[in-house]
Amino acid sequence: MVLKLTRDECYTDLNHFYANVASRMGFRNIDGLRFDCRDILVTTFVKNVISEYYFTELGATLKDMAFIWACFGPKTDITPYDIDELYRVDVGRKFIIQEEY
Repeated sequence: MVLKLTRDECYTDLNHFYANVASRMGFRNIDGLRFDCRDILVTTFVKNVISEYYFTELGATLKDMAFIWACFGPKTDITPYDIDELYRVDVGRKFIIQEEY
């Protein structure tokens, strides 16, 4: 599923970013969801805006951001085709984890 987000939907921490993506996918009860960061691709613009949030709002360092992105971040593999796709996200079928523990 391909989604086009706004900059504001991307300017947040990863938990809220993933919740924003789930909301755009049509999920309403987001609190009960878990997300698999291995099954979501984003543009470099999305990555940069999320990183900007961590640097500006949370005081993260480059080292912090590298760790956060490696462990919890989506994959950055998409090249936008035009200006409308700067904040494009490709979501795979396994991104939303709904089963109970």
